[in-house]
Amino acid sequence: MSQSANGDAHSQIPAELRELAKQIQEETDTNKMIELVQQLIAKFDEQRLQRAQFLIQQSADPSA
Repeated sequence: MSQSANGDAHSQIPAELRELAKQIQEETDTNKMIELVQQLIAKFDEQRLQRAQFLIQQSADPSA
């Protein structure tokens, strides 16, 4: 993957998710790491749901 393509993909990831991922990489306590991973998954799912709801609204009302 080229650096510019990687940069584009990286910029699409919200800062909050990037920060959680960084904390996971640096965490040495396995229990804390698991907790952080669960937080990351929950945030990812929340954002995915919000995006899906937005897309549904856009397709239901194309004039918006």
